[in-house]
This record gives sequence, structure tokens and C-alpha cells, in this order.
Amino acid sequence: MVVIWLRFSRCFGYWRMHGGTATQMQLLEGISSDPWTLTGREAERHVIVERLSEGAPHCIVITGDPGVGRTRLAREALVAARDAGWSTLSATGTTAASAVPLGAMAHLIPPAEPALDPLALLQRAMSTIVTAGGERPLVLVVDDAHLLDDLSQTLVQQLATGGIVSVVITIRTATAPGLAALCRDGTAERIDLAPLERDQSDRLVAAALGGDVDTRSCERLRRLTRGNPMYLRELVEGGLAAGHLRRRDGCWRWAGEMSPSPRLVEIVDAQLDVNVAERAALEVLAVGEQVSLETLLGMSTTATVAGLERIGLAAVEGTGQQAQVRMTHPLHAEVVRAQMPEAAAIRIRQQLANGGARSRSKEELLRAGRMALDGAGPALDAALLTEAAGCANENLDHPLAERLARAAVDAGGGIAARLALLESVQWQGRSMDAEAIARAAATWALSDDERARLAVMRALNAFCGAGRASDAEARLRETAAVVPGLRARDELIAALALIAFLRGRAEEAVDLGTGVLARLENRTFARSLAAAATAGALAMTGRTKEALAVAATGWSEVQGAPTESQAAFVRLSLAQGELLALWLSGRFADLHSRAVELHEQSMTAPDWAGDAVAALHIGWAALAPGHVSVAKRWLTEAMAGFRRQDPMGLLPVCASQLAQTRSLLGDDSGAREALGQVDAVRDRAMPAFEPLILLGRAWVTAATDRREGLDIALEAARLAADLGLWAIEATVLQAVVQLGRPGDVAGRLRQLAAQLDNTLVSIYADHADAAAEESGGRLDSVVAEYERVGAYLAAEDASAVAAAAHRRARHHRRASAAAVKAAKLARSCGRPRTPGLVQLSMPHLTSREEEVARHASAGRGNAEIAARLVLSVRTVEAHLANVYAKLGITSRTQLRDALAATAAPDGNR
Repeated sequence: MVVIWLRFSRCFGYWRMHGGTATQMQLLEGISSDPWTLTGREAERHVIVERLSEGAPHCIVITGDPGVGRTRLAREALVAARDAGWSTLSATGTTAASAVPLGAMAHLIPPAEPALDPLALLQRAMSTIVTAGGERPLVLVVDDAHLLDDLSQTLVQQLATGGIVSVVITIRTATAPGLAALCRDGTAERIDLAPLERDQSDRLVAAALGGDVDTRSCERLRRLTRGNPMYLRELVEGGLAAGHLRRRDGCWRWAGEMSPSPRLVEIVDAQLDVNVAERAALEVLAVGEQVSLETLLGMSTTATVAGLERIGLAAVEGTGQQAQVRMTHPLHAEVVRAQMPEAAAIRIRQQLANGGARSRSKEELLRAGRMALDGAGPALDAALLTEAAGCANENLDHPLAERLARAAVDAGGGIAARLALLESVQWQGRSMDAEAIARAAATWALSDDERARLAVMRALNAFCGAGRASDAEARLRETAAVVPGLRARDELIAALALIAFLRGRAEEAVDLGTGVLARLENRTFARSLAAAATAGALAMTGRTKEALAVAATGWSEVQGAPTESQAAFVRLSLAQGELLALWLSGRFADLHSRAVELHEQSMTAPDWAGDAVAALHIGWAALAPGHVSVAKRWLTEAMAGFRRQDPMGLLPVCASQLAQTRSLLGDDSGAREALGQVDAVRDRAMPAFEPLILLGRAWVTAATDRREGLDIALEAARLAADLGLWAIEATVLQAVVQLGRPGDVAGRLRQLAAQLDNTLVSIYADHADAAAEESGGRLDSVVAEYERVGAYLAAEDASAVAAAAHRRARHHRRASAAAVKAAKLARSCGRPRTPGLVQLSMPHLTSREEEVARHASAGRGNAEIAARLVLSVRTVEAHLANVYAKLGITSRTQLRDALAATAAPDGNR
């Protein structure tokens, strides 16, 4: 078998980096401590292992573009062959060796006489390789076989078709037609390697770095590498070396520009094998990113553009005057830009600016604006700069929007330029700067609409960005008193509704918001903002069906006018109201899918403040049903984002959720640290979320002092009741049940269940009643209801309490079954430390009972177990009967899960 899993250039790079021959030999043998594990190729590896373990000769052709992992998979073929007891040989094709007949195979065959003709050389090589394995079967793996000379390719083809030697070869896609023909005639099995999928790429990077990587960094890596493992590896290692990729706040994060390292530039540039004219056209595309076909043809030729399209380096999208051209791979564009002289880049920017200023499309406006900022194009007037700033805000590229808006203001722009500047600065978390901009803009706001919009933006900045709720409301009311226009006043009223909701005045928010929604002639901004406020307030008061209907109305408004100023704030506020409704009504599957959808939408934009909000939503959606380990990962990422910028004032909520999650996972010091983050910004906490913030504190405190934790939880419930936030109150009271005081709150939960049209609250009430009565049977029914809606953390705790109730009633089989279920649920939730699980007493098996049970769970019959353990069949049957009784099960099919559950650590781990 011929296997070189590492090309010479790659091998030399590692040899140079790590210090020489020893490390190189480790890599070649596949035994290094390389952190870049095989990811996303499990199915392909299985095919190779399966074929080689059959014993009969096989031919496998691995194809794919450069960097997708052909060489790595060939290494896996080598390992699989050795594991199967095969002899192995290896070779690799190179450009240098291709000039010599059998040059790549020279190390496999004895020296030949100069007079031998090609046929004799071929026969000699075949004989040597076929007999190299001796008595053992032989596998030949050739990497980069498309670079072999003609005689070597003929040799590989003959060996593949001979049926004596197994052959595994790797070739670049669309090369080596002779070798590729092996697949067409059925001689070889073809494995096509595509770029990694998103989740595969993310897993690969996380495994290599040994920790979680924030999703924005993963998204940037994915976009630039398009799932190419070699590009991904080089980019990550270059980022580590340059200090751009660092671990912060529990997550790896890339800060700054994501530029290819010199080594990656060399690798990619070697793949851009083009002539001078094609290179010039690529430079235009690299600078312009996306250029109209008409503009590109004016700077190049039809033949050149067609040539780039034919070899896959450029793509034409659209037809006619709408046709646009871009480079097919973003990393190629980065490499071309990195190698361009600045003078050439300036000249291209000037040409593109001259051609693009006539267009008013968003892409052309942004390009023209960037080039004007860089001084590469003609100075644009204030109107165009203002429009470009609006486009940048719409794209959520707020740093660019700020630069464009400041240029527009300097060029004499009016209120629109200042509003664009205010929006861009707000989203970057600079509330004091935003307030200064708003004050300066006041004299430019002349119409009712302008005064209203400025007042709304200034109030939201004061409240969400700086925590000055009273100032925000006062400013809105003052402006409403002097603005006669009804539509403008409704924008102010919608903002007042949102602030009322966030201050915990839910009924007032509903009254104000529904009034705005009732006036159909209102503009999109007023209606969508009112919908966000109303949906959130309805959700917290337990009217979840109404909340979801109002949220749907708001989404239809936003989608109808996506370019409206402050659309991002409205979208995030609407998402908050919708997700609250899904959470509080127990629709956890819908909650998760919607949170993921909103997060994916956020990832289509550049790095912005909404990333942290989206991560918070996913973390909350994971914590609600009880997936605490997943919740910790997302809430940790969200906290890191909120520490950088928090224009919506959500850091206290996130820190509280993270504290609760860490406490459930037994990380008391981490939980207290998260609570310290809450205390540091307590003056910014929104009253509507105060009961939930207190609930997080209750969970953390209860871990060390159950009584004090219960007091805090009861205080949170009273606060929610005083604010009329009935659904929040019910959620807090359910925590009181879990913390061990069901009798104190069972009556109130029953009242809320009758008052609210909410299935989840009814289950809470049943839970409280059953726990107060210490009824194991009723608690078992509650567990089933929790599982039905997906509330697995609550189900786990209730099952643990049921086990204790059954044990007190001397129902031992039921107690064991409930304990096993609780442990199983705990494993699925990430093994949280809940009050019920801490006190759970798991069934104990003797060492012999466990041994018998393990064999039975593996599918072995009683007679086989008896023979293996030198026992009588009757003794095996007796042990199994004891196991079934202790675990509360009735059959072998339940054994595997039951044994896994009993192996889970208890709540004191």
C-alpha cells in the first residue's frame, strides 16, 4: 500500500515548525498529538475501514478540491490497513517527480538499468510492489496521484485493475482523467469530499482549540474558508500566532481583522494559476467584492472574464444590466488583496467609484461611500453619504455607518444624517456619546416627525443604554405635549408603551400599545414598536395566545418596511416579546427553533451588539427545558458580548440566568461571580425582569442555605404579583416547589392555573399539590406531564421527589423506577444539581448483580452468562430478578438505560 498522507510542502512546514525528524516521523506514522481531529469524514472513513477489513483487494479513489482532506483521509486508510493486518506502501505525486518516469515510485522499486525501456520498467515495478507484502495482503496508497508521471499513472491503473493489490489514491477534482476512469468502469469506488458543513467546521475548530468558540468567530471562519479544512487550520493557527484568537470570558474569540497568514497566502496563491490579464481582473473583483459585469468588462475583456468563470475563480450572477461578478471563494479575494500594491488598489477604487456613483443600489452606495471615506473616489454630497449611512445601519454595520454619517454631517447633512449617526453610536454601546449627539441634533429637528423620532431614540438610549427610566419617560411625554401630529405622537406613545412594559407596568403597556395598533394609518415604526411592547406585556401577564398574535402583527409590519430607521431595535424587541410568550406557555420546542432562527438571522450581518442578544435567547431557550450545559455555553458567550456593549440593557438578565445555570451545575464560585455582575449594574436592571433576577439569586443562595434561598424566591414571587406579572409569578412559585416548600404556594398556583389559559401553570399546580401531599403516584403523573411538554429539568426533580415519597410509603419497586428515571433525566439535562437530585438515593447493585446485568444488557442469554461467569443458570436468573426489583424494571430491554442512569453521579458531585 502506498500512503503519503502529508504532502511534502505540508510535511516540511511541520518539520520546520516543530523541530525536525522525530516530529515529522510521528506525523507520518499518524501518532502525533495533533489537535486537529478527523471531523466530518466519519462516513467516508467507515467506507474505507469496511472495505479493507473484508480482506479482498479493493480500489478506492478519493477526490476533492485542494484542502478538503484527501490526504488526511488517506492517512486514515493507512491506519485502517495496519489495524486489519495488511502490509502497507506509500507514495506521493509531486510536480518535480512528474518529470521522471516512475519518479514518485522510486523509493518502492530497486534501481533500474538505464537501458530498460518503459515497458520493462513498468513490469519490474509491478513485480516488486505485488510481492512486497509477502504472505500478508498489500495496500498501496498514492496521494496526489494526479501529479504522477504517465508511467506511474499507468502502473497505478494496472495495479488497481489487477485484483491482487488494494489501491487507495487521492486525486484533485477534475484532474487525472485516466485514474478517474477507474470509477466509471466500476474498478474503483469513488469517495468525493465536499467542504465541511457549518456544524462540522464549528466542531473541528472547538476540538482543536480545546474549548467553546463564540459563534461570531465561527461564522467568520466559515465564511472565509467555506468549510475547507486546510484553509481553516491555517487561518486558526495564524490567528493564534498573531494573537487575534484568544480565550476570553470562557470562550475563544477572534478580535480584529481576519486576514490570512503569510503561509496561507502562499498556499492559496499557488492555486491561483492565471495569466496576467486574468490576475488583473481578479484584482478588480478583490477590491470591488461584487462588480457589475458591465463595469468589469470595461476594465477587462470578455475572454478574460469568461476564462475566470470557466476555471471556477469567478461567478456571474444575474442577467442583462443586473449581472454582477464576484470571486467564487472569499479567501481567494483576501489573498489577492494582500498581494496588491496599494497604488494599484487606489487606482481600481477610483475607477470603480467613478463608475458606481451613478447607481443608487445599496451595494453601489456603500461602495461609493467607503471609497469616498478612503479618499479614493470623488467627494460625495451629504445626501448620498446620509443614504449610504442608512444602508450601513440597515446592514447592521454600525462602525461603517458612524463613519459615513459623520462625513455626511461634516458635508452639511441635516437631521437625517444626525439620526443615522445617533443610531450607529447607540448600537455600539456608547450611550453618553449618543446623548451628546442627540442634544446637538435637537436644533435640526424641525417637523413633528423629526422631533418625535429624535425623542424616541434619545429616550430609548437613556433607558436601555443608561438606565435612566424616569428621564426617558419625561422626555417622551414632554415631546408628545408639543407635537400635534397624530402619527408622530403615536411613535412617542409606542415608545412609552415599551418603557411601561420594561418598567413592569404591564397593563399600562397593553393599553398604550393596543391604542396605537388600532390606528391603521400609523407608520410601520409606531405599529411595530407598539406590537413589541404589547406582546411582551401580554406574555408576562399570562395572555400568551394574544401575545403571539400581536407579535405576528409586528413581524408583518417590520418585514413590510425593513429599511425603517431603528428597525434593528424593533426586531430585537419583537423577538423578546415572542420568545417570552413561548417560554412562559411551555412551548419549549418552538422556543428553541425560533431562538435558533433569530440567531441565524443575526449571523448574516457583521459583528454587532445583537449577537449577544441572540446568544442570550438561545441560552434562555436551553435553560427553560433544562439543558443546563448547553445553556451555560450560550449564556457565557452572551455575557462576553454584553460586557463589550449592551445597548438594550440586558446584561443583568443574562448574568442572573448564567448564575442560575452555574449553580445548577455545581459551580458555586462561578455562580457568585455572575451575581457580582448583576450587582455591578443593578441600577440598570429593568423592573419587569427583577423577579427573574431575584430567582437567579435564589437558586445560587439555596445551594448553600436553602432557607435563605426560599425567602428570596418568595420575595421574587411577591414582586411579580405586585406588578401583575402572573405568568412570571407562576414560574417563580414553581421554583419554590422545587426548593422544598410546596405547601406554602400550592393554593396560589391553583388560583393562577384557573386564572390563566396556560397548560404549564396547571402542571405547576399539580406538582405543588402532589409534593405537598407526598403522593408518589401523583408525582409520577406530574413527571409524565412535564416530559410531554419538554420540561425535563422539572421532570427530573419531580421524579426524584417521587422516589422519596414511594420509599416512605414502602413501594420499593416504584421508588427504584422513579429514581432511575430521575437519574436518566439528569443525564439528559447535563447532570444538574437540583434539590430533589441532591437527596436522591439510587438503587445499589452488588458487584455480581451488576456483572450479570451488564452481560444481559449486551444481549447475552442466561446460559451464556452462566458459562462466562461459571454460575448456574438458576443463579443468573435469581440475580436478574434482584436487579429488576432494585431498578424498578421488568425486562432486559430496559436494562441498558437503567444501568446508565445508576452510573450517573448524584447531585453532590
